[in-house]
Amino acid sequence: MKGYLTPLGAEPALRLAFRSAQCSLCHHLGAEYGSAYRLLAGPDMVFLALLRERAGGGVARLTKRACVVAPLVTSLPVRETTADIRYAAAAGVYMAVEKLRDNYEDDGGWWRWLAWRALVPGQERARAALAAEGVGVAAITGWMAAQAQVERGVVSGLEAAAGPTRAIAAEVFGRAPTGASPETAATLARIGHHLGGYLFWLDNLLDLPHDVRAGGYNALGREFGVRSSDPETHHAAREHALAAASAEVDALAELVDSLPPHALAPYIRRTLVSGFRDKLRRYRKLDAAALAEADLPALLPPRMSITTRMSSALGAASSRLPARVRVAAAFLVAWVAPRSALAAGWWPEGADPALDAAADTGGAASSSSTELCSGCDPCASNFGWLSCEPDCDACCGTACDGACDAACD
Repeated sequence: MKGYLTPLGAEPALRLAFRSAQCSLCHHLGAEYGSAYRLLAGPDMVFLALLRERAGGGVARLTKRACVVAPLVTSLPVRETTADIRYAAAAGVYMAVEKLRDNYEDDGGWWRWLAWRALVPGQERARAALAAEGVGVAAITGWMAAQAQVERGVVSGLEAAAGPTRAIAAEVFGRAPTGASPETAATLARIGHHLGGYLFWLDNLLDLPHDVRAGGYNALGREFGVRSSDPETHHAAREHALAAASAEVDALAELVDSLPPHALAPYIRRTLVSGFRDKLRRYRKLDAAALAEADLPALLPPRMSITTRMSSALGAASSRLPARVRVAAAFLVAWVAPRSALAAGWWPEGADPALDAAADTGGAASSSSTELCSGCDPCASNFGWLSCEPDCDACCGTACDGACDAACD
């Protein structure tokens, strides 16, 4: 699927759901399949894991784990390794290696052969994991063979051409997790069916100019008799695919809304409905030159470069650093010399309104307070809670305007 299942939006809840699931998949892939398979932990695999979590009705627990890239300096929120994570990892590995095999058989090349063969051992483990979950792996292999028949021209018609993609997606996405009702299982299968249809239309739409130039198979090109690589001649094929893809999204919207309520509902809708519609909207806005070279990244929201993100993060950290340094220094001075004027002077303005109000007295209590607290340290001159004595309850409440009242109780 190559990253089609990327949610639209950057709200903290969406980012947390995505990142925690991706980290969990990365850890599981490394432990179960090998380090090279960590690279497969992309948006599509994440979506499948979260969709199953929502369908099952459970809520995965978050833990903290170090990232394998920087294990000594990271502690990131990671979803626990549930059956949903294991299933998504197995499905992602199996289908990714199948895609590599298909690429090699279609286009050849020793590097394609090497990439495919290097990952076959992991695919065999994934096949066993999927079979244990009841997935029809043999049926998926049969549909892959049917897809090859379609590409050779044995099968004609767009719906027939979309059949294998729909069937594979329905099988992979329709396998209901433990705890899901029969109605939810049926809904998942229908989601897979329409998801496969959307992927079929958009994939053929994006590949049309490239396939025509290369003389390769394209369902739209064959159906509409497209022979020229000029995007201006693809209008009828494009409009048909866009209308069909929009109909798939409308069907997905109804199905997603029919699922039981869950905290992950916004993530699922932002992916299957908002995200899919946004990709179609961006495709419609491409000019003729862009259409000729369009690919999936052209349909995704623009992202900040890594240098811009690093600069932004460093800027935010540096803006908070002076205040944090002052707070740290204030505590250090207050600990070493609690009665010094420097300790009170270094307390950052606004760090604690109650203590700021106390410090405004200049460290001196009123005459009545001084008489009442004879023999006790005035709280305002030493941050209060560091030297409150049990016998000075009334003194703290009077001399410090209540600033250390709770600390003295």
